[in-house]
Amino acid sequence: MLIWGMRRWTPLLCVVFLTACVALAGLWLTAENRLRRLQQEVRYRQDASFERRAYAIKAREERSTTREIEDLLFPVTVSFPDRNCVELRPRWGVVGGTSMTCFSNKTGKLLYHASIGE
Repeated sequence: MLIWGMRRWTPLLCVVFLTACVALAGLWLTAENRLRRLQQEVRYRQDASFERRAYAIKAREERSTTREIEDLLFPVTVSFPDRNCVELRPRWGVVGGTSMTCFSNKTGKLLYHASIGE
């Protein structure tokens, strides 16, 4: 009697489980699309030259074009009294590490460049 009852419920449980999996996948994709649209970039005009140079250095390092790197990474610029540093972070949905590039405020020369977590 117990086995007959299990046979009766097994298809129903499988259908419920598959429906839950499909619903979760749909919710995940919807949330990912919304988060991608919410990702905002705050960029300041005075940082543009440092960001362009950081993109160019990263593109050279990756043997790619600057445009391709801009599509994959977004800049976060931090200013210090003696230097400006640009961190290139992966955009939402892009797998990979960050790149840190620092330039001197006095001379504009490259002080530091490293790829982190790649």
